Amino acid sequence: MSENAEVTLRELGKRGDIIKRIHRGLAEQGIERGAANYVLAGESLWTIPSSAGWSPVASTTS
Repeated sequence: MSENAEVTLRELGKRGDIIKRIHRGLAEQGIERGAANYVLAGESLWTIPSSAGWSPVASTTS
């Protein structure tokens, strides 16, 4: 095991706690979405593949 395993696992736990709080807060406001409906900065949403390949639906970048 890596010498940094404990630190890494603690950081992942903190991140998980933050994500749970965000989801709880959104649900309390009546905003419920599946994971597929979230886009990280710099990523795009994609639709069903077409004959020409994947076609973008929306982009978070200009």
